[in-house]
Amino acid sequence: MQQNTTDNWPHVTVALHDTTLRRDLLLLRARLAETLPRGPAQVVVDLSDLDRISSTTIAALLWTRRCCDTGGLAFALRGSDSRHHDMLQRSGLISPRTLGAAT
Repeated sequence: MQQNTTDNWPHVTVALHDTTLRRDLLLLRARLAETLPRGPAQVVVDLSDLDRISSTTIAALLWTRRCCDTGGLAFALRGSDSRHHDMLQRSGLISPRTLGAAT
């Protein structure tokens, strides 16, 4: 079994909630800005408390992934359920091979 190279990297986790989504997305942006200059890290976005994923959320996740890719950070989604998979796959945020990568 090959060990994930990001296991020893610091993890920055931001949970998104339906009731505080706007604040949570601002927090995600701020945490990413703090993390980028520090070097290798994994940015994990926890979707387990979201009932639905809006287009605004998808746009924020795509922006976050692009920033992570550019800055050399790992990006992972955690807690997505079957209701979210179709939208996340269509947007390119997950693929069958990346499902469950962040636990």
